Amino acid sequence: MKPLYPYDCALMFKPPIHKPLPRQGDPRKFAQQGVTLEGFIPVADLPRVVDATENSVGEIQVHLEFKISEEGKRAVTGHASANLALICQRCLESVTVPVESDISLAIVWDEEAAKALPEAPRFQ
Repeated sequence: MKPLYPYDCALMFKPPIHKPLPRQGDPRKFAQQGVTLEGFIPVADLPRVVDATENSVGEIQVHLEFKISEEGKRAVTGHASANLALICQRCLESVTVPVESDISLAIVWDEEAAKALPEAPRFQ
């Protein structure tokens, strides 16, 4: 019988990418640690999106990177995308529309820090 080595016994799989985003977290700490989050948000959890769509079925895929910008500010950048079922305003039938958005946010402590941000920030 062939001897077993730890490499032979280790589970060989990647963690699932298709997982819900955490509902809570500290973005300031995430930025300090350079955390990247990837997952989904159920459309049913977003009331304003539910109001704008035909049904609350589906998920919004989200990729977020928390970091410290070159200017020393805590920032969140990323991308969100979904295929949403909307009502066509011409034929009143359901139509699936791909929706995408880039995310670029600064994390600030108070209103004064928010007012000091540039008009069109790019926290790359």
